[in-house]
Amino acid sequence: MLDLRSIGVADQPIIVDKSPPIAGEVLDGPLGGVDLKYTKHFDSLCSNWQHFYDPESGISTYMLGVTSEYNVNITDIANLTEISSKQHKTCVDIDPEHALEHQKTYYTIVWAYNGAIKQQKVVSISNGVTVDLTEPVSGEVIDGVEENFSDLQFSPNPAKLGAQWKDYSDPESDINQYEIQVQVASNNTNDFEVIRDWVVFSNDTRDVEWVNFHLHHKDHVKIQLKTTNGALNSVTSDTDGFVVDLTPPVLLSLGDGTMLHQDKTYQSSVTSISSAFQFIDEESGLDHFKIQIYQLRDGIRSQIIPDIHGDWMDIGNNITRTSYTLEGLTLHQGALYSTRVGAVNKAGFVAAFETDGVIVDTTPPIIHWLHVGTLASGLEKKVDGFVWQADTSGIKVAWDADDHQSGIVGYRVAVGTTKGGSDVMDWTRYKSETDVYISDLSLPLTDIVTKSPVYYVSLMGDNGAGQESTIITSTPIVVVNEDKPGIVIDGAVGTDNLDLLILDDDTDYQLHPTVVTVQFDGFESHLHGVMEYKWAVGTTPGGEDVMSFIPYGLIHSEEVSVKGNGITSSGYAQANLDLKSGVTYYSTVRAITNVGSVLESVSDGFTVDTSPPIISLDR
Repeated sequence: MLDLRSIGVADQPIIVDKSPPIAGEVLDGPLGGVDLKYTKHFDSLCSNWQHFYDPESGISTYMLGVTSEYNVNITDIANLTEISSKQHKTCVDIDPEHALEHQKTYYTIVWAYNGAIKQQKVVSISNGVTVDLTEPVSGEVIDGVEENFSDLQFSPNPAKLGAQWKDYSDPESDINQYEIQVQVASNNTNDFEVIRDWVVFSNDTRDVEWVNFHLHHKDHVKIQLKTTNGALNSVTSDTDGFVVDLTPPVLLSLGDGTMLHQDKTYQSSVTSISSAFQFIDEESGLDHFKIQIYQLRDGIRSQIIPDIHGDWMDIGNNITRTSYTLEGLTLHQGALYSTRVGAVNKAGFVAAFETDGVIVDTTPPIIHWLHVGTLASGLEKKVDGFVWQADTSGIKVAWDADDHQSGIVGYRVAVGTTKGGSDVMDWTRYKSETDVYISDLSLPLTDIVTKSPVYYVSLMGDNGAGQESTIITSTPIVVVNEDKPGIVIDGAVGTDNLDLLILDDDTDYQLHPTVVTVQFDGFESHLHGVMEYKWAVGTTPGGEDVMSFIPYGLIHSEEVSVKGNGITSSGYAQANLDLKSGVTYYSTVRAITNVGSVLESVSDGFTVDTSPPIISLDR
């Protein structure tokens, strides 16, 4: 016998390592070597770690988990997950069931395993990161660095701009830093472009000012302030902006009516004209205002105030004035009236601008019709003076109205249990739509005998001159149950007395192989009424392979009051069919309403059993 052997040598030596690794430091956050105190995420938790090592066998792998307690043995938020030894930071996804809670602190656990044959481990836990899911509390940021926190609207300086802010805070993680971005839109438009991107400022900064810009006349300057909290959650606020004014004077706002920035197109008054305006002159300041009023009637334009063409009417030197109303006029229906406002500065320069005019309209809107139970121009379907519906949570409404002078700017709709009432839905504004589905209502069913409650939709329209139409009320609405299929059982038990038909004895097996009997009850259509019943028999639920749907063999029970004035909702049907022993048969009953909808129910089936029981004796 030969004793042949060979000897192999491992590629690497076996290191005897009986000591665990040296524990390192676990830090919260995704940035290596940076420990965050707060996080803004509820569905993930990031961490990084450093200084874990094993002088003998090295670190072979890490296991990482997340806990809501400062305890290395608890991983109630995320179970331990294996991490490569080459990786020193990771983000763990948190499933929705363990979503991180606001203002609660969570800890990351890191187990380090060495490379010994019998692995040793060491564990470290982070000092915790607190969840702050909310943005910082916004304060107020304005243009300029004027005293008393005064907002700058215009600037005569093309090189200087600044901003100041106050009342920004964060009750959970404090403010970490501020950032400023400067945007400019030329020619006083809103087409902004960034001319200085985000510049970081410390959390104790409250204002900033630069003197190295090159702005132009009518540049619209806007400053954005980004406020970041300790969880790195940010909120961005915009100033309202300011305009660079290098020449006097400048118009800020002009329109018909008494409110700045709200230009009226129509009015109902025939005795007064109003205009709203705002001017500024940073260089010499405003001195006084003057006006002219023009009329456009039948295609002829003329100056009516003052009555001498080209003259102006002085309205005083109250330079804070932002509107003026002239009373005692005689205005004409349908005519257009515009106001030219002149702002005069202390140097004598005049800036004159004219409003686009206001049209006199003294007539209210006209509502031609109001329909319920339909959309668009569909006609109402009335029964005995009522519109019937089975919807208990909403009403379809359509109407037609017009105002040839100032147009209709909106409608108001209400729903009540009396004409003009609003006890179901208070008056609600709609815009230009003329058919709506009023949703989110709660409409109890109507007692058909007493006709209570019934519901009314009321409508009024508003035109551009502020005139209201008269209130129009709809046809009363009756709310009934929706169509409902009944129940179907197999067997003839109880059919000998239709007056007391009770479906509580369902047949599961029968001896007779030549007859099928089915009973039904509860088919209802309050809205349309049932006009016909059909039934079928099959070897599958709803099938008709044994007998197709037929209207024959049906006998209805007598009912005092039939829902929807249709056929009664209960009865039975019977047919002679060739049935097979051991086969299960299902009966289907269909009720067809007056609008053609089908209500269908299927029995749970019965099995034909023609064989006698088998008796066996044990000996």
